[in-house]
Amino acid sequence: MAITNICKRKYELSFGANDTVKEVNIDFNGEITFFGVKTPLWTNDVLCYPFIVDDDGFEILTVGSVPRGEYITSARPRLVDKTCKIKIELASAPGGSGGKVLIVLWGKIE
Repeated sequence: MAITNICKRKYELSFGANDTVKEVNIDFNGEITFFGVKTPLWTNDVLCYPFIVDDDGFEILTVGSVPRGEYITSARPRLVDKTCKIKIELASAPGGSGGKVLIVLWGKIE
């Protein structure tokens, strides 16, 4: 059986030294089959809380907290559309010059 309509998307959310929340729109309709988040080595000891939310703000997926310099993955399938967003909340400001949080989604697109 052939696997078709598979997509991989990468998103980088840049945080300044005092930023604590960032969002980005998901750019496809379909099913997320893998959700990965990698945080930089922030200057401060900051926990990162990644979410996927719908257009009403309801959580579709969360993977708990991610410490600085670490990564976390989830393989819990979730349906999404282009109105959904990836939201990253930091427990406190990252300090220094900030950094980029990398998010990778694998999915089946419509």
